[in-house]
Amino acid sequence: MSKQVENSPSKRCRLGEDEGAGWQDAGMRRTLAWLSAFFLVLVAIEAVLLWRASSRIDVQAELAKGLMPLCAAVLVTVLITYALNQRNFERTREAEKTRILTGALQDLKAGFEHASVARYLISAHPTGKRMEEQVETIIKARATLQRMQRERFVLHEDIEDQVDMMLHYLAELVGEYRSNYGRIVTSMAREEALLSEIRQGNEGDLSEAHLIRGGDFPLLAAYLDDDQWSDSAFWHNYDAVKAVLRKRIRELDAAKAT
Repeated sequence: MSKQVENSPSKRCRLGEDEGAGWQDAGMRRTLAWLSAFFLVLVAIEAVLLWRASSRIDVQAELAKGLMPLCAAVLVTVLITYALNQRNFERTREAEKTRILTGALQDLKAGFEHASVARYLISAHPTGKRMEEQVETIIKARATLQRMQRERFVLHEDIEDQVDMMLHYLAELVGEYRSNYGRIVTSMAREEALLSEIRQGNEGDLSEAHLIRGGDFPLLAAYLDDDQWSDSAFWHNYDAVKAVLRKRIRELDAAKAT
C-alpha cells in the first residue's frame, strides 16, 4: 500500500524530467533542421550550376566553385552546433543532478538527525509524556526521508530500497506507540502523580513511570539501547545511502572539472 503511494509521485518526477529534456531536444532539433535545410538548398544550387555550366569558364561555373566552400562551411557549422548543443544539454543535466543529489543528502542527514534527537531526549526520561512529545519528531524524520526518497535520480535506484528499510524502522516504532497508547496514558498519569508527591515533599521514584519497565515496548527499548541502535537497520542503511550519495556527487564534480 505504502509502496503504491510512494510510486505515484515518482511518476510525476520522471515526467517532469522527461518534459525538461524534451524542450531542450526540441530546440536542438529546430536549429539543426534549419541548418540542414540551408545546406541542402546550397547543395541543390551547386548541382544546378555545375550541370548548366559549359566546358568553358563562365559565370555559372565560377559561382558553382564559389559555393563549394560555403557548403563545406555550413556542414561544419551543423556538426559544431550539434556537438555544442549536446554538450550543453549534458552539462545542464549534470548540474541539475548534482543539485538534486545534494538536496537528497541533506534530507537524509536531517531525517537521521531528527530520529537521533528524539532518541536522545526519550532515553533521558522514557515516560509516556516524553514519548508523546517526541513522537512528532520521529514522524518528522520519516516525512523528511520520504521527501528525499521521492527525488528523481534517487527513485528506482538501489538506494530507494535502503531508504524504505529506514522508513519501515520508524513506522514500526510509531506503530508500537499507537497500539500501546493506553499504556502511554497510564505512564503519563503515573508520572504526574509521582511529581505531585515530590512537590509535597514526599519521596517518589519517577522511573516507575518509565515505559520500558514492563516489556510492553520492545521496539522502543531497542531504539533507546546504544548497542542495538548502532546495529539497527536504520543506522546501517543510513550509512550505506549516505556513502552512495556522496560518491555520486563526487563523480559528478569530477566530471564537471574535466
